Amino acid sequence: MFKAWSIIDKFMEQEQVRMDWFVVGRTEPPAPWDEIIVDYDEEDANADYDRIMVTELLHEKEVEQLAAFLDRKHQLKLNVEEVVLPMRSGGLSHGLLLISGAKGFYPLAEEEDYPLAVSVLGHYACQEVDTGKCLSATDLDAGRSFLYHLFDHLPEDIHDRSKDEELLEKIFADTGLRVIRG
Repeated sequence: MFKAWSIIDKFMEQEQVRMDWFVVGRTEPPAPWDEIIVDYDEEDANADYDRIMVTELLHEKEVEQLAAFLDRKHQLKLNVEEVVLPMRSGGLSHGLLLISGAKGFYPLAEEEDYPLAVSVLGHYACQEVDTGKCLSATDLDAGRSFLYHLFDHLPEDIHDRSKDEELLEKIFADTGLRVIRG
């Protein structure tokens, strides 16, 4: 059984994002539960979480298929780590994050030509980008136009703020561009 991940150079406006790949929906373990989970107790309230932790791991053939697909379709390298069995009970899994409503999942299995017999999702952790400080191409063009008009009409004494409103009104009349104070 294996854990697998890829490093994506540019993803969601960020550099070097780690995408952890895991199986969802698998119900059958590769061996009896008590042989692959240390101190497994089917009656324990956390037994379902332990089963998710094991069933999201990839089998060797799935790793080979996933690596080939990611290389062919996305030019991504697949990194793998073999998981020593039996696993300890109580570990954290990506499936548990999914169930809890966490964000940051990529549905690889929904892609065209997806070859694996099991559904694989990716989990990534990206920080949200503050779009309030970003300009779209349209905003940039409007800002550039505003600055051209501003520089064309600047008073000789740029420290004299008494005519700012008049200047802004003139630019608005000429271009439709205005300053919104927030």
